[in-house]
Amino acid sequence: MKNLEQYLATAKNYLFSESPEYFSRERELILAFVKTHNLEESFIKQVKEIQPEATIYLQSIIYVTKKESESDSIFTNERIRLYNDKIKELAQKEQVKYIDLNETLAPEGELKETATIDGIHLVKEYYEKWLQVLNQVN
Repeated sequence: MKNLEQYLATAKNYLFSESPEYFSRERELILAFVKTHNLEESFIKQVKEIQPEATIYLQSIIYVTKKESESDSIFTNERIRLYNDKIKELAQKEQVKYIDLNETLAPEGELKETATIDGIHLVKEYYEKWLQVLNQVN
């Protein structure tokens, strides 16, 4: 799947370089376990064709801390909420499962300062919580 490598190589650039409207228009999505993998909707179709019995999961983008959100024009919780809405819509449209990590990791709409090393990236305890969420998915 050479296309997958191309999608993953450009994922981060697409995710935070364009507006949520662009995201919707181009139907990009975030798949599985890494929050910055942008893939096209067609990728879901390819997986379904190759592995029709596969269970496909789309995962929310994890919020950042309040401080990070207020000090960065790109990594804002409002922007992340908009993207998550689009991911959830795509999951419903494609009839795949959606995992909302923020219900567990950031239930108040932002990560706690103690949850991250830099406002964005998680500390070990929160990666373990993330893993617990994934282990509970059926």
